[in-house]
Amino acid sequence: MAGKSVSYSPDQFLVEEFVGSAQMRVSTQVDPPSLQASGAVKNAYKAALSKAVAANTTRFFDHDVSVTITWFVSERRRYRTSSIADLDNVLKPTIDALVGPAGVLFDDNQVQSIQASWRVGMRLGERGFDLKLEALRLEDFVPRGGRFVEIRHDLCYYVPAMPAEHARRLVDVLVMMNRERERFEAEGWAEDVLWGLTPLARPFPRARLSRFELLRPDQF
Repeated sequence: MAGKSVSYSPDQFLVEEFVGSAQMRVSTQVDPPSLQASGAVKNAYKAALSKAVAANTTRFFDHDVSVTITWFVSERRRYRTSSIADLDNVLKPTIDALVGPAGVLFDDNQVQSIQASWRVGMRLGERGFDLKLEALRLEDFVPRGGRFVEIRHDLCYYVPAMPAEHARRLVDVLVMMNRERERFEAEGWAEDVLWGLTPLARPFPRARLSRFELLRPDQF
C-alpha cells in the first residue's frame, strides 16, 4: 500500500485507447493506493493518472462501462504482511482518476460491472496493475468536444460534437421523447411501453456533472 513518501508521475502509466473495440486500457508497475491512504497520496496518484489519461485518449464513454482490473502482488506481500491493501479498497481511487472533462468518464456511476482480481508471479517485481474499461456498445465511445444539454434538473444528456444543425435536431428529439414519456407515465402506462420512449443516450442528473458545462435546449 502506498505510503506518505510515495510520488507519482504520468509517465508511470501506459494508457492506450482502442476506438474500434471501444476500450481504454492502463498498465503500470505502480501499486494502486487504497481508499484508506492519506488524502495527499490519493490526490497525487489521481493527478498523475488523470494527466496520463488526458494525454493519451480522445474519447468519452457516454454510457455505462464494464471494468476489469488485475492487481499484481507477490505472495510474500499478500500473505505475510499486514500492510497490503484489500482488493476492494483499491478500486475507487483508480476509477475516480478517469472521471472529468479530460478523462474518459463523466461520472463513476457509469460503471455497470467490475471484475477485480489479484495475481502473483506474473511480471518482474510483482507489483502494479492492468485496467480495462469497455463500452457495453461500440457506439458508446464518442469523441470529446461535445456538450451537455439540461432538459431538466435531473435529466441531462451528452450531445457529441457534430454540426450545429444536427445538434439542434438531436436536442429536439431528446426533448420530444422525454416529454412523451412523461405524458405516458402520468397516464399509468406499463414500464415496457415507457422504455420504448426512452432515448438510447444515457441521462445524468445535474449533481453528477459539476465539472461540466450544462446548456439549455435553446442554446443549441
